[in-house]
Amino acid sequence: MLDTEKRDRLVPELAAAEGVRISVYLPTHRAFPDNNQDKIVYKNLLQELETALERRYPRREWQQAESRLAELLETPELWIHATEGLGVLAAEDRAESFRLETQPAPAFYFGEHFHLLPLYPLRDSAGRAFLAHISRDRLSVYMVGPQGVAPMSLPDVKDRFPALYDDFDPEHSFNTGSAAGEAGGYHTYGSKSKGEDLDREKYFRYLDGAFRQLHRDTGLPILLSGTEDTLGGFRKIAQGPAYLDGSIDQPPDSLAPDELLRRATALLKPGLKRQTDALRAHIRSRQRDNKAVNSLDDILQAAAEGRVETLLLPGTLPENERVRMDRAVKEVLAAGGTVYADADGRLDLPGGRMALLRY
Repeated sequence: MLDTEKRDRLVPELAAAEGVRISVYLPTHRAFPDNNQDKIVYKNLLQELETALERRYPRREWQQAESRLAELLETPELWIHATEGLGVLAAEDRAESFRLETQPAPAFYFGEHFHLLPLYPLRDSAGRAFLAHISRDRLSVYMVGPQGVAPMSLPDVKDRFPALYDDFDPEHSFNTGSAAGEAGGYHTYGSKSKGEDLDREKYFRYLDGAFRQLHRDTGLPILLSGTEDTLGGFRKIAQGPAYLDGSIDQPPDSLAPDELLRRATALLKPGLKRQTDALRAHIRSRQRDNKAVNSLDDILQAAAEGRVETLLLPGTLPENERVRMDRAVKEVLAAGGTVYADADGRLDLPGGRMALLRY
């Protein structure tokens, strides 16, 4: 998900709220005109939610939270810059939204605990990446995920080299000119060849810093696209765990959507396999040490005692278990543990669930 840092920061705050805790999930769309329906789906969910709340609780216990949920309908950027899904948590007089890279079924939940599983998908990082197409002086960014490859914007990242310069840049020589290149015009200074090299290096260093920060904030890797010459120069500057091995040697918009997804997915597969293999090995190790349980009662007890290191659950819980597991998820996170929803069943766990214990 794009909001990993936001999730990890805000979920503990929201969980500490008093009163009824409300969770709302719905699929969303990245592009017009499909995204026109997203607000309608959300508004309909809120109407159903209000009816259900009125049957269960006095209005004073949830009215403020419901009002905060409704205010999100008037937050344009939430709907214009959507991903594959949206999750919203609300309690007391606060509501927080989280963009998702999976498509949850439209649903709401309320009670003593939030329903958090859709915010913690197992495939979240290894199955997705930012695709960055770098040309001589500009950048195009896409999101790669199970549903496809879609253009996106990074408001905090300058996507053209000239935007790096303020009105007065002490490092920028006034002996400047302009040149046309692979992706349009760019500034030069000094001799043309030397100026081009310095411009390109400056822009590459800027992009490397922006990509590293993006990787730290989201946990998602960067998949590169560009010509052999451009990426060769960029990789001399930009190395490390933020970047995937391999690259796409064509502009993404020059490829058919299915072909682009096929190429991107092939480059993501090694990371996905490494993540799954490492987790399976960790599960086997915990099982050998008698530090793994999978019965509902054992999981609930271990979570209540703060002994769960990692809680692995299916993407959808049986309704007769959900309330108790929602509490267990809260307890695991509060004790510093990790939660994963294995919606694809990649781990082949008995009953689809398991808790790995600290002791």
